[in-house]
Amino acid sequence: MIAGPFWWRMGYSSRFRAGLQLTAVLSLLALLAVRDPNNSGSYPTCPFRLISGGLLCPGCGSMRMLYAVIHGQLLEAVRLNPFAFVFLPLLGWLVLGLVVTVFFGQRLAPLRARTGIIWLFFVTIIIYTALRNVFPWLTSA
Repeated sequence: MIAGPFWWRMGYSSRFRAGLQLTAVLSLLALLAVRDPNNSGSYPTCPFRLISGGLLCPGCGSMRMLYAVIHGQLLEAVRLNPFAFVFLPLLGWLVLGLVVTVFFGQRLAPLRARTGIIWLFFVTIIIYTALRNVFPWLTSA
């Protein structure tokens, strides 16, 4: 049996699944375009920040960073979360892959990473999280 959400197990086509994913991504980006995360109470607080007593996770500031990118404020976006900003091309590649699958029925070449690169990514996340909590002036999340 295939693991995953019910639409994977129900045998829906890859175009349909990609369409659902693309709709979800575009809906979230549209919501983010019109609803400013800088306003208090616009979105829920980061669960990690609540549980840890105020520590910043690697993703803290990402929503405000995406809001700044959508509104063309790239320097502000880098200031809010430089780590997440670096990975925007990867997000763009994933969304492009969904678009190609939905409209053309083809798949883009999958991104492959060696095990060492994946470990380096996780170590970088840990170091970035530690640094942004020790030196709060690194980012303004």
